[in-house]
Amino acid sequence: MGNSKSRENTTVIDRIAAQMKHFSLTNKKIADFVIHNKHEIGFASVTSLSQQVNVSKASVVRFAQAVGFEGFNEFKQAIQKELMQQLSPYSKVLCNDLDMLSKEKQLKKLVDNEIANLGKTLNALDVTIVMDIVEHMGKAGKIFVSGFGRNGPMAKKFIHSLRIITDKRIEQITGAVSDFSPALSSLAKGDIVFIMTLPSYSAEVFPLAEYVKKQKGFLCLLTDSPRCPIYDFADAVLLCESNSITLANSYVAIMAVTQVITDMFFLYCKKEGVRSVRTIWKMEEKGYDFQ
Repeated sequence: MGNSKSRENTTVIDRIAAQMKHFSLTNKKIADFVIHNKHEIGFASVTSLSQQVNVSKASVVRFAQAVGFEGFNEFKQAIQKELMQQLSPYSKVLCNDLDMLSKEKQLKKLVDNEIANLGKTLNALDVTIVMDIVEHMGKAGKIFVSGFGRNGPMAKKFIHSLRIITDKRIEQITGAVSDFSPALSSLAKGDIVFIMTLPSYSAEVFPLAEYVKKQKGFLCLLTDSPRCPIYDFADAVLLCESNSITLANSYVAIMAVTQVITDMFFLYCKKEGVRSVRTIWKMEEKGYDFQ
């Protein structure tokens, strides 16, 4: 179990969250504690963990095995390793010894990592979920796209692509709550709101998600895992692998997913899309000079 290939590209917490609904009541109790106290687990013993969760030591061992490890020590070591890699971008560089490799091997390792991010994300795309999102985009009066902090450039690229293919009103949601409140005030029932957020998750996503649900909008979440704090708010979720060897996140996969959504939406409203694209081309040919 300890060498299972299915564990290579997912974190321990991700696997626990994915299995949560299948756990026994005891395992759910342990899982909930681990998810919310992962920084302590890396230094805990079977005895201390069993006492904190109020379960037997045997239950702790069985939980580790249920998640896919030989025993508790292997489980703990895996969490320790992940915590080291998540400390900072600098820690990642130090942990993976990239600087010790030749430039050719550095490039190959970085490329292979992004290919893995893309492969895992795109292979897991559910056509039913994607088409549900696209159909809501087609029916919505307005489309809102949010991206805060480092997620902002992704949102801008998505918005730019959508504006090329549709005449629908596209609103960008960014900045502080006071900044995006005017744009959000026009949100009506049935409008679709995209929230794009990768760790560390921005605090602004909380009031945004709550407001969308209150107004009965359709909330589409693009994030990295069920650990995202607004995961349960979303009407549709597309998970995007964000593993990076050096930086805090990789944005390759989430950008690919927005491209897929854009293309599928173009096909969904092909006549409108073709008309909009032709208009853009004519504007570019004229140099945006209408005199």
